[in-house]
Amino acid sequence: MRFIFFIIISFGIINASEHQRIQDVVDYLKTPEHKISVVKGKLLIDRVLRPEIDVDHYLSQIKQAGTNLYLMENKSTVDFKKTVKFMYESGEWNEFKPLVYDVSKNGDPTRENKYLDHLIDTGEGDCVTMSVYYYSILDMLKVPVALVLGPNHMAVALQGTDYTWAYAETTIDGKAGNIDTFIKRDNKEGYLTGAYMNRLSKKEAIATLLDNLQAHYIDTNNLRKGMFFCDLSLKYNPRNIIAIHNKAYIYRRLRDNEKESRYPSEDLYGFYDNEMFKLIKKARDLGFTPQTQEELEKSKRLVSQLKKQRGEK
Repeated sequence: MRFIFFIIISFGIINASEHQRIQDVVDYLKTPEHKISVVKGKLLIDRVLRPEIDVDHYLSQIKQAGTNLYLMENKSTVDFKKTVKFMYESGEWNEFKPLVYDVSKNGDPTRENKYLDHLIDTGEGDCVTMSVYYYSILDMLKVPVALVLGPNHMAVALQGTDYTWAYAETTIDGKAGNIDTFIKRDNKEGYLTGAYMNRLSKKEAIATLLDNLQAHYIDTNNLRKGMFFCDLSLKYNPRNIIAIHNKAYIYRRLRDNEKESRYPSEDLYGFYDNEMFKLIKKARDLGFTPQTQEELEKSKRLVSQLKKQRGEK
């Protein structure tokens, strides 16, 4: 009996710990805009799924990286060329861990490069973690910078000395380019509505970073928590197309579950169906376009080629 009681208590502690980590994210989003830190927000979000993350430790790592960039090449200045070298060329300035993006890991739910602590430890990231890292170091050094979204993508906006904004593709080489390149490659409608390539406030950025939690809880069939993080994200960034799309998918799952239940309710089925289509329309009005079969096949071929080059299956 004592043994059974101990298991129940232990299980309760585990659940309470996850609840507290989620509450930490909710509370942090209430922080005033001028006091909030995107990198801390990302670490708190990642800690929901990786409780071992020491937030203070990784914040100090970011601070040290900023100092290293500032003092690099014995110059107490920061410019784009120096930043790109610091981020993408291996050297003592980045402890020989330059930023690296492995596209073949896209779509793998177990990939670690979506977590910021993994990027800081290894240099390996994806478009989100690389952009957050790039952004956070420059923001700490008071360089005018912001995060921006593209279709299923994140990049960094940088303000030059002439006060115009350029946009850095962090998964390639971090070099700044004209916004027209992104619009031509991606989606002009999404740009016009402000959903894409719009400079995000810090709270909007953190709210957008909740997408990983939405995906995790949807994949693990915890639709209630998935819906919670969709709503939390949309509270602070109503134009977050990914959160809108994820919420529509949750309603689709709820609709299908209701249809297959033992005692299905026509009212509930109709409600879920109606909410799903309203959200799909909202996402498309903001510029969302589903990936075409041709684009999907092209992506699969690229991943297959990269794995073949490395001798992987």
